[in-house]
Amino acid sequence: MKRQIKIGEIAEINANSLTQKDMFQEIMYLDTGNITRNEIDNIQILNITMDKIPSRAKRKVKDKTIIYSTVRPNQEHYGFLENPSDNFIVSTGFSTIDVYDDNTDEKFIYYLLTQKHITDYLHTIGENSVSSYPSINPDDIANLKFTVPDLKTQQSIAAVLSALDKKIALNKQINARLEEMAKTLYDYWFVQFDFPDANSKPYKSSGGEMVFDETLKREIPKGWKPFKLSELVTLSTGKEDANFATEQGIYPFFTCSEKILKCDVYSFDTQAILLAGNGTFSVKRFTGRFNAYQRTYVLEPKSKNLYPIVYFVIIDNVIKFTSGSRGSIIKFITRGDIEHIDVVLPNDIENMRFSEVLYTYLLQAELLEKQNYQLTQLRDFLLPMLMNGQVSVAE
Repeated sequence: MKRQIKIGEIAEINANSLTQKDMFQEIMYLDTGNITRNEIDNIQILNITMDKIPSRAKRKVKDKTIIYSTVRPNQEHYGFLENPSDNFIVSTGFSTIDVYDDNTDEKFIYYLLTQKHITDYLHTIGENSVSSYPSINPDDIANLKFTVPDLKTQQSIAAVLSALDKKIALNKQINARLEEMAKTLYDYWFVQFDFPDANSKPYKSSGGEMVFDETLKREIPKGWKPFKLSELVTLSTGKEDANFATEQGIYPFFTCSEKILKCDVYSFDTQAILLAGNGTFSVKRFTGRFNAYQRTYVLEPKSKNLYPIVYFVIIDNVIKFTSGSRGSIIKFITRGDIEHIDVVLPNDIENMRFSEVLYTYLLQAELLEKQNYQLTQLRDFLLPMLMNGQVSVAE
């Protein structure tokens, strides 16, 4: 049987805060910008006596606490915490939501509150607030009303959506490991020059002949030479502006943001490395049809073997550019910055067989990324349908 609920009547909002009675030597602090759609990218470990503790580090949480950013709700900085440590503290920029009603499932409420039309609704409220940026207050969440099914149905719906989220999270873990292994091999083979020699031994460590290169002013393996990156790729930029993105688009749209948007029309059908020319300076890779923002560089390697090498070369050089190693921290990357990157490779690039291992790792990662894209689309399609009863979960 369905019933109507009000969030403030089935859950406690901002139940507990850090006080002087809490005798923690250190805290694990989560700020609003460090979680998106329940994916945490950074937790600060802070020593109470030695570190400066942010004034916003106040909210205490527990198992199954829902955290929901009150600033710009449409940026989706929310999450569902499972078994956090006692010293896990979140920013006051979150509202914490602890469900206490016995007939209401916590994970179901998390999915209920994170539907897009709900985050958009709360964002609209925030835009009408008196603050200088869109923000809501705890009562805006507490006053939300929903019609919900019985507890068993809630649990079944939450289980379906959780299964999709767990599969997405597992794929991301596998991807991270694949990329880590590929990067380790790249560093051994193309930076330290310990690639497999004719006897499958590490070249430089086994006494492989090194020669001094006048251009680079350092030693490189015999039979290798420096190339400019412009010799290895076709370099172009996207042509579209930020308004090109669409909510229901079917093609990836790469911009200067970390987040990959969607669009209705593709301009590229290729295997490429995507580099944000400013903003986050993010580096991505993709095989297939896509489009790109006008300040996003599209690098198409001239052979399959070059694909993983160019990817890691760009990652390493972006770190150098943006760390200020050129004398000052840059605000944008120019075409010349990219074209003049030096890459040391064997003279005979086409027969660089050992790079195929790197290519295989990245290709496996891309297949999982595409699977995740499809799973995310499925989850986002099912979420509102399950919540409004258009789709039901079979017994």
